[in-house]
Amino acid sequence: MASTITLSGDWLVNLGNRNQTFGTGNLGVYATNGIAVTPAQVGLGAIDSLVIDPAGGYVFEYVASTGKVKAYISAGVTPAGTVAVPVVTVTGGQAAGPALQITPDSVAGVLGKTSATTVAIPGATFGIGAQTFTGTPVAAAGLAEVTNSTNLAGVTFNFRAIGR
Repeated sequence: MASTITLSGDWLVNLGNRNQTFGTGNLGVYATNGIAVTPAQVGLGAIDSLVIDPAGGYVFEYVASTGKVKAYISAGVTPAGTVAVPVVTVTGGQAAGPALQITPDSVAGVLGKTSATTVAIPGATFGIGAQTFTGTPVAAAGLAEVTNSTNLAGVTFNFRAIGR
């Protein structure tokens, strides 16, 4: 499918020996290695530069040598490892005193206790979330070209073209 380009408002601006145009567009159904955008579509005789704003989670690149716009999306990251929920350990045999200590063995609300046994309390009991990554960090993934036949017709981008 071909790209759809719409020139907006006062779309032609003279920059001396170059012109600049503005508008919106979409690529339709994507084809590997990009969708053609012609100079005539953007109101020019030749395209020197075509800058396309990111839209709908996609990033776009104009490849001057082919006259095509390529679309990219994040490849995503799946970390290798887990995030551990901390455990609160309450040591038994503490001297009675502060109001935070209790005598019975219980894991609900225990922060300190006078009986001799030690209790390990999952952090979730206190609303403590996971805080320590215990796996191997994975480098952030780059962008990957959108797969062939992805329907981008609903993704409208803004562009600025400069040329003659």
